[in-house]
Amino acid sequence: MASFDYGTDEQIAAILDAAAAGTIDLQRDAGWKVGDQRVLRIAAFTAGGNVAEPAQNVAIVITSFEEYMGCDNVMQFDFACALSSYVRMNATATTAGGYGASEMKTVTLPALVEALPDWLKTRLKTFSVLAGSGGASPSSQTVETVTDNKLALRSEVEVYGSNPRSPAGEGTQAEYYSGGRYFRSKPLGISGSNTQWWMRSAYNNTSYCTGTSSGDTNYDTASTGNGLAAFGCL
Repeated sequence: MASFDYGTDEQIAAILDAAAAGTIDLQRDAGWKVGDQRVLRIAAFTAGGNVAEPAQNVAIVITSFEEYMGCDNVMQFDFACALSSYVRMNATATTAGGYGASEMKTVTLPALVEALPDWLKTRLKTFSVLAGSGGASPSSQTVETVTDNKLALRSEVEVYGSNPRSPAGEGTQAEYYSGGRYFRSKPLGISGSNTQWWMRSAYNNTSYCTGTSSGDTNYDTASTGNGLAAFGCL
């Protein structure tokens, strides 16, 4: 066994494979826990018009051991930091079509998946998320199932446990984020200052929800640059 934080890539991959096969339990046998972090190296990539991310180190954190939307995962992980350059949700200030139609979902996140190290990329589960359809207000939106995700953005309720700026029904809070405001802050890059970062929840016709540098919830225009901190399932 090896810790999530300091085990080699080969050790971590073997432990994940054993957990997926049902021969070990990540918490009981491997001693992994929510909040454990691991640093990994991603390759440079371009996507989404204004995205030109350099090769960089990022930190990922175990956020839950619960199954996510029936995808048969053994754990969920989130980026503990945003990528080092700002990215947009859409080329224009719109939420038309909701998260499922966004440039973030269709172009930028798939490019980020391809930039991940192979030991992680090849073990990602494909999963669905619940997301508002976009519209004038949270109450005017319907919640839709958005399929075919290898990485996705969190919804407002998954991070904050409530949905003051988003439609009801976009999931439930991940265990890690129930730890308070500190856990909801993301630095820009692994060692940068805390920044505002995107969530998948549409606020109105022009804006998506964000987490702020202080750990609060807010929103910003879809064409504006903010931090990218995705999550995935293994």
